[in-house]
Amino acid sequence: SVIEKYDGEILHIAFGSGMTPSVNNAYDAAKKVMEKHPGRVIRVVDSLGSCTGYGLLVDDAADLRDGGETAEAVEKWALSVRNTIHHQFFATDLKLFRRGGRVSGPAAAVATVLNICPIMHLNSEGRIIAYGKVRGKKNSIIKTVDSHVRINLFSIMSHLSEKSMPKYITAWP
Repeated sequence: SVIEKYDGEILHIAFGSGMTPSVNNAYDAAKKVMEKHPGRVIRVVDSLGSCTGYGLLVDDAADLRDGGETAEAVEKWALSVRNTIHHQFFATDLKLFRRGGRVSGPAAAVATVLNICPIMHLNSEGRIIAYGKVRGKKNSIIKTVDSHVRINLFSIMSHLSEKSMPKYITAWP
């Protein structure tokens, strides 16, 4: 097996538990593997994040590993910084939220007809919290950028590939 061929510790940084139970599966798998292979260490970190923020956390963790840090040191670092990443996003389509039970069918239908886009963020437990609503994608982008500027956050916006995106950004007052 792979675990027998690999000689070091393993650090798994999981997608946030507030959105998926996969981190619990990782904890269970790590426990079973360590029981089967005494002396092996598998560390699991709940990132409490998603998307770009999750990617940044993992990328920085890999940089620390590549710089010579131990798995234990990187684990401690990840646990200490995971709540400093601000995850904010909006949705222009509520189908997945309806399918996942986060939004009722009638609410999703009304929001779609009225072009209402919820503005959301992840709280300190990694759960999705809707804190605002605007009409249209342009206003969603403007509100997201405005809230980051207001609290002086360094921001990276991802999955914004439409040709109209620069127009929306320059339309921000």
